[in-house]
Amino acid sequence: MNLTSSSPATPTEETKAKNIYTIDDFTMVSTITRGSFGIIELVKHKSTHKPFVLKRVPKSSINKEKQVQHLGNEKDILTQKSLKRDFIIECYDTFQTEDDLYFLMEFIPGGDLHDITKKAAFASLEKVKFYFSEIILAIGKQRG
Repeated sequence: MNLTSSSPATPTEETKAKNIYTIDDFTMVSTITRGSFGIIELVKHKSTHKPFVLKRVPKSSINKEKQVQHLGNEKDILTQKSLKRDFIIECYDTFQTEDDLYFLMEFIPGGDLHDITKKAAFASLEKVKFYFSEIILAIGKQRG
């Protein structure tokens, strides 16, 4: 189902469980990065112009890399309603086309932890301690 202009720019808890988006609802802005079996793209919603991150995973790579369980776990974690989200990005929806699976997530400028830690490897000890502390806080927040 496609969104109309009266649909929310950000899904509510009520609509989150449903596949309310399709690939036709978005315009691709740029590729952010390419992972081991997925492509992360910056997209804009066509009617609201709100930016989102769209993780695209070719179905052919899932079969080849035997990543079905991994992707199922990722979807379960990212769409879990009880998850404390202070350190984890919001996943608004998942959907698919004949060739690809998609995770529609909130866009937070500044890069992901992987990119930051690659740069931090050459940074000061204080920066490394800062990012390590953030990771510990995030894990502690999830555990209660």
